[in-house]
Amino acid sequence: MGSTVRVFHCPKCNRVIRTTVETCRYCSTPIDARQAEAAADLEDRLSSVDFDLSRTGREPPLFEIVLAPIAFVRTWRALGKMPHDHPEVSALRRKAWTHLWLWILAMASFIYAIVQRFRHF
Repeated sequence: MGSTVRVFHCPKCNRVIRTTVETCRYCSTPIDARQAEAAADLEDRLSSVDFDLSRTGREPPLFEIVLAPIAFVRTWRALGKMPHDHPEVSALRRKAWTHLWLWILAMASFIYAIVQRFRHF
């Protein structure tokens, strides 16, 4: 019946193309079907990792205390199994580190505010 359309980035021009094509319609690079499927699998895994990371910041603050470090660890473990030279992997690593540092700063500010409040008692 209806199968899902799988896409990946062309290895030469980096435009998004379907896995079923034999050549890139933008740069005419020949596409190997097995490499296209492997690239589409990587794209699927990257999008699931990005989804996990993008969920942080949308939860109530109490949940963020727990969820942000968990999201960082899950993202880092998932990215560890992926090729390091892929540009989206590098971007997701930077995004994960940014989320972790923001969480650390928020926790430090929170702890400082608590200490200052109880210091006057």
